Amino acid sequence: MRFDHQQAFAPYLLPGERLLWSGAPHQGIVLRSDDMWLIPVSLLFCSVIIVWNVGVWSTGAPSAFILFGTAFLALGLYVLLGRFLHDAIIRRRHLYAVSNRRILRLDRKPSARFSSLDLAALPGLELQEHADGAASILFDPRHSPFGLWLRPGFEFWVPSVARAINFYRIPDGRDVHRMVARLRTGENVDAPPARSSASPFPRL
Repeated sequence: MRFDHQQAFAPYLLPGERLLWSGAPHQGIVLRSDDMWLIPVSLLFCSVIIVWNVGVWSTGAPSAFILFGTAFLALGLYVLLGRFLHDAIIRRRHLYAVSNRRILRLDRKPSARFSSLDLAALPGLELQEHADGAASILFDPRHSPFGLWLRPGFEFWVPSVARAINFYRIPDGRDVHRMVARLRTGENVDAPPARSSASPFPRL
C-alpha cells in the first residue's frame, strides 16, 4: 500500500479498523465499449452543427441564431472530446480502499468527500474484467456507473461522476474481489499481492 494512500484514509478509519488494500482507478483517457457507437454519433452531431453554424454566420442571421448555434457547437465538442478530459480529471481525485470492516472511497480536494459500505451489508459483489487486465468491482450493481442503461443523467457520458461506491478499472481487481469475498464470510485475510495502482493502457 502506498504511504500517501494510508495517510489520506487515516482520518476516516474507525477504532480498531485497518487498511488491507488501497488503490486508484486507471488514470488518463479511457475508452469504453459504449464509445464504439457514441463517438460516431458525436461526430455526426458535430458535423451537422458545424454546417448549420457556417450557414448562419455566412448569411448574417440574427444574434439569437448565432448564440443558439454556438451553444450547440460547444455541447457537441464536449460530447466528442471534452467528456474524456473531464472524466480523466475526476478520476485523478478518486482513491479506493478495503479495510477489515468496510469498503472505502475518498474523493480528494478541492471538495473532499468520503463514503463507505459495511462489508457485512454489501448489496452485491460483481467483477467486470477488461481486456487490459484491469477490472471493475461493483458492490451495488443497481447503482452501477458502468452499465450504459443504468446510468442516470450526466453519468451516461462521464461515469466517474457517479456517487456509487464501486471500484473502477483497478489493476489487481481479481485479487481484491477475492479478498472482499473472503472478508464477507468473516475470514481473516492479508492484503493481496502489491501491484501498481493504475493500469498504463486505456482499453475498451
